[in-house]
Amino acid sequence: MDLIREAILFGSLLLFPAVLSQPAQVVYHITEENQDQTFVGNAFVDSQLRSKMRNANNLHFEFVSPTSQTSYFRIEGWSGAIHTSKVVDREVLCANDNCPVNLDVAVQLVTGASLDLVAIIRVQVFIDDINDNPPEFPSQSVALSILESTPVDTTFPIHAATDLDTAANNSLISYELQPPSGFGKFSMSVIKNWDGSTDIGIIVKEQLDRETTDYYQVKIIAKDGGSPSLTGTLSVNISVLDSNDHVPVFTKPFWNVTIWENVTMGTEILRLSTNDRDIGANGQVTYSFNSRSASRVGSIFSVESKTGAIRVIGPVDFESSSLHQLIIEATDNGVPSKSSKSAVIIDVLDVNDNPPDITFNLLAGGDHALVSEFAKPGSFVAHVSVSDKDIEADNKDISCWIQDALFSLKKLSNQEFKVLLQGKVDRETVAEYRVDVSCTDFGSPQLEATAPLRVVIKDENDHSPQFVKEAYSRTITENFPIGKTILAVSADDRDIGNNGRISYSFESNVRNLTIKPTTGVVMATGFLDREQTPVIRAKVLAHDNGSPQRTTTANLILTLEDINDEAPVFSRDDYRFKVSENLPKATRVGTVRAVDADLGKGGEIYYSVLQTSAKPGKFNISRSSGLITTNQEFDRESKSRYNLVVVATDKGNPSISTKVQVVVDITDQNDHFPVIDFPNELNNTVEILHSAEVDSFITRVQAYDLDDGKNSFLSYFIQSGNTNRLLKMDSRTGDLRVAQHIPSYLAGTYELVLGVRDGGKPMKSSWKSLTLVVSIDNTTALEVMADQQQSNVVIVVSVITATIVLSVAIIIGIIVVRKQDAKNHVYSAKAEERKIMRRNKGSFNSRSDQSNTSTTSSDSGRKDVSLTLTDDSQAPLNASTFTQVTSFSTFKGQMLSYISSIDQKTLECPQACSSWITTNTISPDMKQDTVGDKRAEINKLAYDPSKRYAEVSNDTLSDVSSETMVTSDSGRGGSEEDVHLKSIAPDSHKPRPAENGRTLSSFGNYHQRRSYHDPRQPSYGKFPPRPQSMYPYSPKKTNGCQRRKFREEYRCE
Repeated sequence: MDLIREAILFGSLLLFPAVLSQPAQVVYHITEENQDQTFVGNAFVDSQLRSKMRNANNLHFEFVSPTSQTSYFRIEGWSGAIHTSKVVDREVLCANDNCPVNLDVAVQLVTGASLDLVAIIRVQVFIDDINDNPPEFPSQSVALSILESTPVDTTFPIHAATDLDTAANNSLISYELQPPSGFGKFSMSVIKNWDGSTDIGIIVKEQLDRETTDYYQVKIIAKDGGSPSLTGTLSVNISVLDSNDHVPVFTKPFWNVTIWENVTMGTEILRLSTNDRDIGANGQVTYSFNSRSASRVGSIFSVESKTGAIRVIGPVDFESSSLHQLIIEATDNGVPSKSSKSAVIIDVLDVNDNPPDITFNLLAGGDHALVSEFAKPGSFVAHVSVSDKDIEADNKDISCWIQDALFSLKKLSNQEFKVLLQGKVDRETVAEYRVDVSCTDFGSPQLEATAPLRVVIKDENDHSPQFVKEAYSRTITENFPIGKTILAVSADDRDIGNNGRISYSFESNVRNLTIKPTTGVVMATGFLDREQTPVIRAKVLAHDNGSPQRTTTANLILTLEDINDEAPVFSRDDYRFKVSENLPKATRVGTVRAVDADLGKGGEIYYSVLQTSAKPGKFNISRSSGLITTNQEFDRESKSRYNLVVVATDKGNPSISTKVQVVVDITDQNDHFPVIDFPNELNNTVEILHSAEVDSFITRVQAYDLDDGKNSFLSYFIQSGNTNRLLKMDSRTGDLRVAQHIPSYLAGTYELVLGVRDGGKPMKSSWKSLTLVVSIDNTTALEVMADQQQSNVVIVVSVITATIVLSVAIIIGIIVVRKQDAKNHVYSAKAEERKIMRRNKGSFNSRSDQSNTSTTSSDSGRKDVSLTLTDDSQAPLNASTFTQVTSFSTFKGQMLSYISSIDQKTLECPQACSSWITTNTISPDMKQDTVGDKRAEINKLAYDPSKRYAEVSNDTLSDVSSETMVTSDSGRGGSEEDVHLKSIAPDSHKPRPAENGRTLSSFGNYHQRRSYHDPRQPSYGKFPPRPQSMYPYSPKKTNGCQRRKFREEYRCE
């Protein structure tokens, strides 16, 4: 609709731009409650549009948007006049004080059949209020309920009146109370709220009393401010509610009643009454015992809460109490409640209403007498005590008896008895007895009482457990599920309690079985293996828990059925067989054996070879016996071992198999000859020197044999060509060595045939030729000279030994003489010394003379040669070389050393030695035993040059420690055989090694023309060529040094 209106408006603007530039507005005022068709105004005229339009004809007027408000008005379409269409009630039409009705009038131009919008007139119609509504209360009357106990000045609010009129005076309301005094009990108040509304309230001005006046009615008049004024009336009905302000009052201060003790249950013995001025719940009274009375007599008497009737609800016993005092409370139902109390006294009259009272005194306690089934006749059962509560004397005489013949009653006093056993009892026959004890009094009427005595027979363990069956058997499969029930044994015991409570167990432990002690259920605790135990037999014990304990046995027999649960088991973890090579097909190799503990088909085994373990066709195996045979000939040299996997499978369902490793070793036959690699056709010549030492290595025969074991053990030999037996062959290693010294005249070429044989049977041999060339060594002369030099050394050592012996003899003689002179006091030690010096004059020189002699010898150009002494204690000493022996002289102090001197000679022969000079110093006061010690030291020095050198070099007190031993030749000058040694360093105490056991030792300083260093010192470099006379050729390693090149150098390792 808005779109249509806007479209019409847009078209009108195009036709009448001046008119539509601003919509016209018209305002009208009308009063409410006018009759319908009341003229409101002409919008077309009043909006001045008519004067603005040049052509007012052909115009049509209508409301643009009809609403609920526009329904109260209509407009003439041809003139634009607006009238009311019905009576306008402002209070209905408008929801607020300002009540404009907006009417938008569309002015349309009629052109033929179409309408074009020309203008919009906005019309506002204000409905003016008139005082046409009186004030109205929400209701014509209101009821108030006010407690009579309501405090003064308490206000009870009431909803105020409302006026639909909106004009200021029309809606102004005032209130007044009728009657104005409010009966002297009430007043009214008007309360203005913050939102402009008002509330009214009824105020209690004086204390109310319901018991005096319980109802009031007042009116509230509401007036508006209109003219004329309109009123509204509200009736307020006030009910005064009761408050519990009065206490219930009993009609009597106390109550008294008398009854017989045998009064019938439910009898009403008294009815109470009270008064309460209050009404309703406040006046309703409830009766009850107070707490003390309720605890004492609540089980005997009762009081009805509403009527106050007291009734007998329990036994009234004069003997217990002849007087009952009750306190009754009367309580109203007000809030809070109020109560009052009254006393009720009940007297009880006695009657003979009590029969004798029988009481059993049981020694064991409890509710029954306990008698052992082993008890004898006359045994005590129970004690009986009888009493009567009636007070009269006649009532106290009591007579008692028992009807059961098994028991008797013996009187102990007028009111005491005891029950005795008259016969034997058996619990398993009768477990319990009821013994009735009857007693009577002598009252009127006479009363009798009977009390039952329960006699329980105490069980004794007089019965053994009895199994239901003597033997329990079952057949089950082996490997029965663990924890599953196999069977259950059961036993009965006529006894009860612990005597009849049975426990089950095995007589001895049963493997993989258990039995539950309480139920007798037999279960498997482990795997049951038929192969180990096909039938399980066990003794089952059933024993009670009595004292003494009784036990019974039963047989348990379990038969195990076989299942195929056992795999075949080979007799060995693995098998090793041997078969010789080159044997024909079907040769027996060996037998594998397996067993299966299962029965039937599960225990039958067949054998097979796993095809993946060896190439098919090599071996066969018997399915039934496990015999392995060959299926071809074998060659050990091609393959010496075969690994088979043999499978043993049972015939069970499903079948079970086991594998085993079988190793077949192919043993060797001596079917191969030894093969000689060296010598061969290309390499068959060896050369040696004729001077080679005995046992010198020449060459080694290299051979092999494809066979195994003893068949491949090779031994070597010289078949031919070993003339004069100069050679020898090591049969184990094949080493060819020099057997003996080869003279030079046997030098030449030898054609040898060398053979190799194996250790087989029959033995097989092979041969090869070897050419041996024996060459002549051009160092023969040097070796002869070396031998002569060795002989000279032996002679020198012999001379030294003789000199030492002679010196010792002289010393001993001197000591003897000195001792003899000391006894005779003929001469002194100094005189003897001078005598000895004169005697040896010309034979010994002083130390300075010796030094000069050494210097002179050096100046004369003669060579100084040090002697090499052998360590071999077996070398003989030749004393023929000593040509001159000097006498000895003695000096004070210790004997320091001896020095030997030989005239310098060539060592080509023993005669080259010219002299040997020895100097010894001995303390003049040396005793006889010192001579013997020194002689021992001299002998040690003679045979141990290293010690001799060490003692000399370490002696710092000797006057001749620096003297030199000099050996000169015959004056022919130096030669290649002479050896010159450089003086040994002071810190070097070890002799330089030499070959063939010779040791180069020295005393003091050595002088030489040519410098020659110890080969063990790495800074000295290579050895110079050695003289043939002192170092004969030797291929052996001596003292860590060995000559690597013939006559050229030594190398120390």
